[in-house]
Amino acid sequence: MRGRALYKHLHAEFNQWLIRLGYAESSIKGNTRRLKYFLDRLAVKQVYKLEHITPEHLKHYQKHLETKPNKIGGSIGSSTIQGYISTLKLFDEFLFKYNYPGIIKTELKVTPAIENRRTILTKEEITKIYKVTDQSTQGFKDRAILGVYYGCGIRNREGIELQLSDIDFKHGLLQV
Repeated sequence: MRGRALYKHLHAEFNQWLIRLGYAESSIKGNTRRLKYFLDRLAVKQVYKLEHITPEHLKHYQKHLETKPNKIGGSIGSSTIQGYISTLKLFDEFLFKYNYPGIIKTELKVTPAIENRRTILTKEEITKIYKVTDQSTQGFKDRAILGVYYGCGIRNREGIELQLSDIDFKHGLLQV
């Protein structure tokens, strides 16, 4: 198997391995997405054999992650970078298990100084958001969603995954 075909094969096998090990679906998706990102970066550098991955490739990849932008314009945080590094370590474990050459030939550490910069809205900004909602059905729905997010302090993914069954109307509780 050559070039991109090898990477495609390894990516699929890694995915199957995670399924067999019983990883959660979200963990499988995250790990396979992060592995694909790494393999794509190697392909850009025309590195298509595991044996050709050097400590310098890994160091450059880590430096690249440290400058990778997030969705709001800053850099990704150290916990996100740690996720990418953990995926490489897990992939290396997979490679070892199936007698492929390992890729981690240097120590990979995440600099704790890299912080995830969150945008925290002021009271005035939140008030402005509420004021743009109107008295329509959609406006009431928007205010309810805002109230749940800000009133309960839930994260984006938690709000997206909420179900009506998560609400205990009798006791006024929300199960997140």
